Amino acid sequence: MENLLSIEETAQRLKTHPETVRRYLREGQIAGVKLGGRSWRVRESDLTAFIAPRVIPARTKTGAPENPLAKALAKVQASDKANPVSKLRTAGMNDAASELRQMREEQTP
Repeated sequence: MENLLSIEETAQRLKTHPETVRRYLREGQIAGVKLGGRSWRVRESDLTAFIAPRVIPARTKTGAPENPLAKALAKVQASDKANPVSKLRTAGMNDAASELRQMREEQTP
C-alpha cells in the first residue's frame, strides 16, 4: 500500500504553508483523497507527479544531472531532441515517477 501524507507532511515536503496545500487540493492542482468529509491525504506518487514538471534539472560542471529526477528528464530529452516537453507529457508523469522510484532503488544499498 502506498504512503498517504497529511496536509502538514505535504506542506513540509513542498516547503510551503499547509493552507497553500489545502488550496492546491481544492483547485485540483494536487490529487488527494478526502477522508471523513474534512481531512485530506496525499499519495506520495501524486505529490511526485505534482513536483516533477516543476523541477529544473540541476547540472554539474561536466553537464551531468545531479539528481535522479534530473537524470530521468535528461534521458527523455536525449531520446527526443526536437520536443522533449511533449515527449515527457506523452510518456506520462506516472512513467517518470516510476522511473524515479526505480533509480532510487538502484541507488539503495
